[in-house]
Amino acid sequence: MSSRPHVVRRLAPLAVAAALVVAVVAVLLVTLGGSDDTGAPSGGGAPAADVTTSGPPTPTPLEDVDTGGLTVPRESFCELIAPAGLSAALGGEPDDVRTYANGESTVIASGVEDIAHEYGCRWKRGRTVARAWVFAPPVTPEAAQGLVRSARRQEGCSVKRSAPDFGNPSVALTCPGGRTTEASYRGLFGDAWLACSLQARGSRADVLARTGDWCVAVADAASQPPA
Repeated sequence: MSSRPHVVRRLAPLAVAAALVVAVVAVLLVTLGGSDDTGAPSGGGAPAADVTTSGPPTPTPLEDVDTGGLTVPRESFCELIAPAGLSAALGGEPDDVRTYANGESTVIASGVEDIAHEYGCRWKRGRTVARAWVFAPPVTPEAAQGLVRSARRQEGCSVKRSAPDFGNPSVALTCPGGRTTEASYRGLFGDAWLACSLQARGSRADVLARTGDWCVAVADAASQPPA
């Protein structure tokens, strides 16, 4: 009897194993053949574009903030204001920065210097000026109503009666300033009278909207607990 069939039965498993090895190598060559150190896809095409973008955060409108729930300490807060909020208000980095504390001599109005009874700060970039301040003495609700009435009587200024609340009570004003418009929000937070303003070029509506965004950054910083 011939022994050839017996030899075939012994070699068959080896042939199958060799075929599997060849198939695996072929798959690896196809999969890895198009890759390189630069991460380009197979076929020499350019890498896929990174669709992730980064940019400045979108300001939060004042009407979306419940300022009635904020508590503001009567102390300095200027260093706590977010740089992004300040840059958005000024349109870039400030050229000049000034801060003052309770009891210090400072310019409280154009050409008027006096002893401050508040904590405040002023940032300037070109003709754009951002300000923020909080009274050092406590303010009662009755006194705050008087401050609101006094603000509404400012000559040449307009009261925005439909403006969102900035504390309680509060007032929003727009005032002409030559080539610029100055808008401000002022209000009572607990026993702290907090105010913020922005002087910039633009219509009254546009400047008041920017001021609202700026005042959100101010209120957020002023309401942070002391260190």
